[in-house]
Parts: sequence; structure tokens; C-alpha cells
Amino acid sequence: SLRRLYGEEFKKRLDDAFGWKPKNAAYGKNDRGGWKNRAAQTPVPFVNRARPQSKRRQMEKILLALMINHPELFDEFGENLAHLDFETPEFETMRRRLIDLLSESSLDAVELRRALADPGEDRIVYEDNSGVLDEILSPDTYLHAKGALPDAAPEIAQRTWVSTWQLHEHDLLLSALEEAKRRYSKDRNDENWQQIIMLQAQIHQTQQAVGGD
Repeated sequence: SLRRLYGEEFKKRLDDAFGWKPKNAAYGKNDRGGWKNRAAQTPVPFVNRARPQSKRRQMEKILLALMINHPELFDEFGENLAHLDFETPEFETMRRRLIDLLSESSLDAVELRRALADPGEDRIVYEDNSGVLDEILSPDTYLHAKGALPDAAPEIAQRTWVSTWQLHEHDLLLSALEEAKRRYSKDRNDENWQQIIMLQAQIHQTQQAVGGD
């Protein structure tokens, strides 16, 4: 599964960095509907957002499929989606269109899919919107995340979103740690050392997401 692929990679990188073993921690919920009026969260400093294309693309597909098939997630997790930047251009376009549509009106999954597939929409820059949508909602996506299926129970879809989001956040922190260690190896000043300490604390707080299957 995608979770297992991430978990194996994270454990290796943690072990390479400090010999850590992932533990467990909790994930907090956003207050319903209030995120749109809040300032963007401070990004993780010194983050290298590059990750293997297959894993990156799969994570993006899962998050999009979850929001398309379960638009009720937007009230709680729309802030997460709004603060993401997808690396896959056509998925980034779909992410922005999703935010536009769900911010403007309340749509069910059928209405949302119809709107996203509409090639007449000026705000969609890719002509083959249906093809992109087919890839997002493909069996391959559901193979890695059954909670993204259209008939998944709401609580399962919610847990799948949280799990996928945690993997994404933890991956960013581990990438940031690797970059911070490289910076410190070149310039052993107090600021760079404190950056490593801060990232170490943040990683410990998010270890439940990669606690192993």
C-alpha cells in the first residue's frame, strides 16, 4: 500500500539520520468551516519538496479522489487542500478547481465530477479533463486507498484523508531534517543546530503517521 511504501522509506531515513524508531502520536482536527478566514500555516522551513515521482503522484491522486468522491470532507479538510502545492501540473489544476467549486457552492459527488470534467471551463487549462479525472478515479488509486472509493463510509474516508495527510506532512519534515543536516555539516553554527533540534521535536510529534503496519 502507499502507507507501507512511505513507512518503509521513512523508517530508513529516520534510522539513517538518528537511529529513531517511529512511535505514535495524535492528529488534531480543524474546526468546521472556519479555515477560510485564517492565515496560511507557516511552512516547514528548509523543506525540499522533491520526492519520488511515483509516490508523489500517488499521494496527490488519493487526496484528490477523496475530496471528489467525498466533498463533505471539504468543510473539515479544505484548509489542508488549500495549503498544498501539487507537483503534478494537471493535478495542481484539479486541486485549484476543486477549491473554487467547493468554496462557491455545495455540490454532491456526482455534480462535482460533472463540473470537473467539463472541458468548457475556462479555469481548467488542460483540454482532456475527463482523462485526468479518469486517472485520479482509477482502480490504481483505490488499490492504495480503499477509503477513497465512492461508497466508502464517511468515517473511513475521513480516516484515509488524515492518514494520507500525515504521511505527506511527515515526509516533508524528514526531507527538511535531511536538508538541515546538510546545512549544518557545511556551517556548524547555532542557528543551524537549533533547526535540527526543532525538526527532531516535530518529527517525534508526527511519528504515529508512520508507525508501521
